[in-house]
Amino acid sequence: MDYQEALKIVDEAIAAKADRRLNNVEIAIFEGSWQGLTYDAIAAKYGYGVNYLKGDAGYKFWKLLGEALGDDSITKTNFKAVLESHQPASTSISAFSSVNLYIERPPLESICEQEILKPGALLRIKGSPKMGKTLLLSRLINFASSKKDYNAVHLPLRFAEKEDYETLDSFLKWLCISISQLLSSKYPVDKDGWDKQLGNSKMKAFNYIEEYFLRGDKPSLVLGLDDLDIVFSYKEILDDFLTWLRALHEKANTRAVWEKFRLILTYREEYTHLPIHSSPFNVGNLFILKEFNEDQVQELVNKNGLTGRLSQQDIIDLMASVSGHPFLIQRALNEILAQQSSLKEILDKAPTESGIYRQELQKQLFYLQSKPNLQEIFKKIIKAGSPVENLDLAEKNQLEGLGLIKPDNNGFVPFCQLYRNYFIEVL
Repeated sequence: MDYQEALKIVDEAIAAKADRRLNNVEIAIFEGSWQGLTYDAIAAKYGYGVNYLKGDAGYKFWKLLGEALGDDSITKTNFKAVLESHQPASTSISAFSSVNLYIERPPLESICEQEILKPGALLRIKGSPKMGKTLLLSRLINFASSKKDYNAVHLPLRFAEKEDYETLDSFLKWLCISISQLLSSKYPVDKDGWDKQLGNSKMKAFNYIEEYFLRGDKPSLVLGLDDLDIVFSYKEILDDFLTWLRALHEKANTRAVWEKFRLILTYREEYTHLPIHSSPFNVGNLFILKEFNEDQVQELVNKNGLTGRLSQQDIIDLMASVSGHPFLIQRALNEILAQQSSLKEILDKAPTESGIYRQELQKQLFYLQSKPNLQEIFKKIIKAGSPVENLDLAEKNQLEGLGLIKPDNNGFVPFCQLYRNYFIEVL
């Protein structure tokens, strides 16, 4: 097994477990470890803080990989042997060739790139699960990083531990620490120094970002916060943190140095319980990720090396089942690449417990069963022969955020026929 084969296996395993792809820090840890480098050498080579790699980032990566592969004994020293046991039986690993494939949705990318270069910019990227939010954010972070006089940070909020969310102070301290570590800053957050600062937690975080990342001749900072709606589960800090984000963006209107700060947020649904003047969801530029059209699906087919193996009618049939959902389409292509099933077999079994989508469908089912009111609304939608109108705002946001429904004229319909066929049976 060579490095690229191993990387693809790891990336696919984590995608299946955590609904995301490897981030830049994890790739650095994996690649450096594959080369036999120590954490000190990895930190020097890739520009991260050695304590960050040895501690928080390294621990979380190997723990997550162990969970994804079903082997909690995996470590930095034995991971190659563990991966050998997970290598596909076939000598071909084409089923994993889709790692981080990016299909453009023009002119979305060029508009986002233009906006992120504007002083004080705020970009909001909204989309249901696995629609490509993280891939687009990564693209924008890489774009900003390639520009002279720009620093850029991709910070997934799922990286915070439960205790980091206990108070606003602990969460903002974690955020500032993470920015410093990801930039390999020579200005680490000192616990005693943080605690001794004057002002409340919001002011401490404001001052830290301004002092160490913006003031003087420092480059502009692009901060990408991935999966913002994770914070919605932590009511103790939710309102204060979202209000702080709004104020962070508005700093550019009052202090010239904050024009160097740009913010990108990704999320599935919006939080609607804040006053209009305090919410970060009604400022900046909103970009909603929609499903692929037929040309984009064809491009994905081509990039997977399936040109000629799937006809235009095959693509039409696939989209009739799963619409243009990037993940659901890629999942079917992976199955074809691995020569496990034909497209007809995949589509025939798709809405059943023996189909390739069973894990995704069961996950949605379990969630709906835990929310009886939401389940009843969704049952109404899948039974209806036309778009359902006048949905409760909160329930509409939840179902749309889960990716179960989508707008159609003035109402809402199931996201795809697969969901209608499966849930009309199990519910």
